[in-house]
Amino acid sequence: MSLIKITSDKEKAKSIFRMVNQTIEMIKSIDKDKFSSNVIKQLKNN
Repeated sequence: MSLIKITSDKEKAKSIFRMVNQTIEMIKSIDKDKFSSNVIKQLKNN
């Protein structure tokens, strides 16, 4: 039986967290009524 060893990559996790926060901030600044497709696209890509 072989087990898969998983190691945490804290720097990668921090990078992903920063990217998600930037996306959320961008979505907050977009006029959701005027550019709703952009908001959906951003949510879908992340």
